[in-house]
Amino acid sequence: MFARIVGVTSVALLPLTGAAQASFGAGATAASHYVWRGITFTNASVIQPRVTLSHANTLGTFSANAWGNVEPLAAKSPNSLSQGGTHLGLNEVDLTAQWGRSFAFGTVASGWIAYRFNHLSSVVSDVYNTDEVWASYRADSLPFSPSLSAYRDVGVVGGWYLESAVSRSVTLGGRSVGFSGLAGWASGQEQQDAGDAFYNFNKAGLTHVDLGASTSFKVFSLVITPSAHVQFSPEGQNTRVAGALPGNRDRSHKEWISFDIGWSR
Repeated sequence: MFARIVGVTSVALLPLTGAAQASFGAGATAASHYVWRGITFTNASVIQPRVTLSHANTLGTFSANAWGNVEPLAAKSPNSLSQGGTHLGLNEVDLTAQWGRSFAFGTVASGWIAYRFNHLSSVVSDVYNTDEVWASYRADSLPFSPSLSAYRDVGVVGGWYLESAVSRSVTLGGRSVGFSGLAGWASGQEQQDAGDAFYNFNKAGLTHVDLGASTSFKVFSLVITPSAHVQFSPEGQNTRVAGALPGNRDRSHKEWISFDIGWSR
């Protein structure tokens, strides 16, 4: 039986603004793979649309976000991984509510995430629906802006997932390029025994290390962000869906790219 695995919208640490204001944003990411916390969910191209509504005041920034994963094409390889299996189209919707505020010592944020899957999916259906609460801290004034995030699954999985990250922007050829690195750590979200169907990782401890690079540019009112990632996993434990065909064997590293288009006002 395959692992209980989910996708999540990117959770930003939102800063405090000086005056109350509301904003709306929308966008979509086209990616060569669907990867969440080091796990390959789909190894074919996906489209991931999103909408965000936020409101900033003296208490901080409050926002609500809806994100989806769409598999537009049927798998052509017998070793393809697919979230929906035989079901094409929208196979997942994640709903996020969060709060963030900047202080002199950094930025803090917290929130809730609901993972909801399509009941028509033949691989990850709605029996795997779950929820998370989380909190994050980022040291904005320190070099590389180190951050730490903690996620607690309060649904069918349980357990903790921790993620530490660093980032740095440099100018290359007259363009700003952002580099990032993160490492994940899980406790209580590993498979407990052969009959355990609701788990995120094959084992506890270090889940993966991800190195990324991205840049952004504007076209009229759109912000376009291409990015590339390379990931390393101990014993390749998160390079495939558990229970996949033998051809999707574990690997110690993998790569994928994405192309995001966003708009806000």
